[in-house]
Amino acid sequence: MMPIIISKHGQNAQVINQSPFEYEDSLQEYIHRNPESIPVYELQENKRLYVAVRELSTNSGPIDALGIDEDGDLYVIETKLWKNPDKRTVIAQALDYGAALWKHTTDFAQFLSVLDRETQKTHGMDFQEKVADFFGIEFAQTDSIIERMSQNLQAGVIKFVILMDSIGDRLKDLILYVNQNSQFGIYGVEFKFYKHEEYEIVIPKIFGVEVKKSITTRAKKSIDPHFATVIEYYEKHPVTGMTLLGGGITYRKVKPVNWPDGVHYELLFQNDMIKVDLHLESDDVAFLGEHLKKFDGTLLQGKYQISWDDKYSRKRGRLTAPISKTLDPSIIVAAIKELVSMTKGVIDNELKSKSSTPDN
Repeated sequence: MMPIIISKHGQNAQVINQSPFEYEDSLQEYIHRNPESIPVYELQENKRLYVAVRELSTNSGPIDALGIDEDGDLYVIETKLWKNPDKRTVIAQALDYGAALWKHTTDFAQFLSVLDRETQKTHGMDFQEKVADFFGIEFAQTDSIIERMSQNLQAGVIKFVILMDSIGDRLKDLILYVNQNSQFGIYGVEFKFYKHEEYEIVIPKIFGVEVKKSITTRAKKSIDPHFATVIEYYEKHPVTGMTLLGGGITYRKVKPVNWPDGVHYELLFQNDMIKVDLHLESDDVAFLGEHLKKFDGTLLQGKYQISWDDKYSRKRGRLTAPISKTLDPSIIVAAIKELVSMTKGVIDNELKSKSSTPDN
């Protein structure tokens, strides 16, 4: 264990020896309270990691900690102490947890509710509020983070952090080998922990960033060809005055330019379906839900049923009608045009009415 030297104004130098973590739980608790100690800024300048939850339950056992960054990337964090005999299997264990998280988290809304519950217990606010607070952004900006989290989880794009008090050469070599020869992103973080009087000193070092992949996992992802044909067809036959917005591989937004950002139509590719949706995603438009619920059960094109999803976006709600991606794109585009036709007037009238009502 390497000691460090501290002094005050260049005098009275003292040797401080490394202090061991006695329990893995202590290591988990430290990163949960001090997420800045995980040096993801070495992956990308100014990148920060928010450790959202500890002991997240999966079918393969509890994940020690789950983190996210401002890009919506997910991090499975596995902590191990050097003295523990199962440290040799730590990479396999982390991958097993990641696979379980991807395979069995089929209900993203339920996943978010778990994060909300844990964040409420720890911080007294819901998950999105804490994300906005941690990254210093507006609440509305968290919607795009949540969307990318959903996309990454659906695609199984997860990063892994192996956090230990000491990482041996064999484990470092294995991390480099896996990163070089697969699309996984695995990083080892070694914590050197010291105590001096009332201060705690952590010197983290990250391994695995040395490997520069010629093609990243994100670049490997591509848009579904059926969804691409729908986008292309809409661009040729748009709703008057409504161009497609967004460049994600699973969604395109559609909205009049005079509407608030929190309300929009959306073509959403999910589970081999293309959903024709109308989303409410901010508090200032949540009141519209009372007027849109009446469309629950209505049919688009005489056969595709609209449902009101009251759990979406922190219970602000959405209208959604799933349609098979294999249908002719003209049918799907006709469906979103019909949804616009039946709801736009209602929304325009309610937005106008609210804007003309004096504040109390």
